[in-house]
Amino acid sequence: MKSLFPERLERLDYFARWLMFMIGVPVAAAFLLPLAKYIAFPPWPLFAVLILLFLMRFPCADIPKLRSIGWSPWLVLLFLIPVVNFVVQMFLFFKPAQDAES
Repeated sequence: MKSLFPERLERLDYFARWLMFMIGVPVAAAFLLPLAKYIAFPPWPLFAVLILLFLMRFPCADIPKLRSIGWSPWLVLLFLIPVVNFVVQMFLFFKPAQDAES
């Protein structure tokens, strides 16, 4: 579980995880959402799975990156504000990790 939920992430590791989530969730949606039409299954559990899959981005990528640059993990709540979301995302992409001593 340590590799899924790391304590710290470097810039390239964070970008790779972000890219996997941004590609993986739409691909999963493209496969899961049409299932409700072809099998007798309500669509709301599929939406719940996709929402949970998207929310896994925060403990797997954003919170470890915030820790590695020395910011509070609670700043992940800034992703709820649309314009601030973009600014925080750019900081996470480009700000290098702090040394382990500091």
